[in-house]
Amino acid sequence: MSVIDEQAIGSAAKPQTIRVNHFIRGKLVQGDAVRHTSRDLGIDFTTPAIDLDALITPRAEMPPSFGMKQSEIVDFLVEVGERLDPDHNPYLQESLEFVAATNPLPRRIIENLFRRARHFLTRDVLMASLNANFHDLRYFLRVSFTCSPATHLRGVSHRLRRVRC
Repeated sequence: MSVIDEQAIGSAAKPQTIRVNHFIRGKLVQGDAVRHTSRDLGIDFTTPAIDLDALITPRAEMPPSFGMKQSEIVDFLVEVGERLDPDHNPYLQESLEFVAATNPLPRRIIENLFRRARHFLTRDVLMASLNANFHDLRYFLRVSFTCSPATHLRGVSHRLRRVRC
């Protein structure tokens, strides 16, 4: 926002502090322990204090969805995608308002980004991504990184594990 825009709008039009809640491991975490100010528009927002250990799955515990089949994960993501419609999802509407208040991009662009999100979680897109990245998990893939010699990788569940050089 330019100085002229800020003067024209006046301080009374500035939105109140935005409260940002988090979902951590399936639980809603609320609070206003930490205050932030957006760099571009000077809008204040608060977040709860985050226990960083709560973000990590302990090694002794199986990660969520570890035992799920690929088809079940895809089915779940397709269902999520169907609900990512800002016109019918009050949570996305609220999120869109918060992003528009703290982001210098024009509102039209932000709305377009929110409307496009659901198109990344269609069955066709997800299956194309899986087929391109994990075409056959029974075989090793030769991968070259610029910082190391060629490595052979094999897909394992949620991640790729280095198995030999």
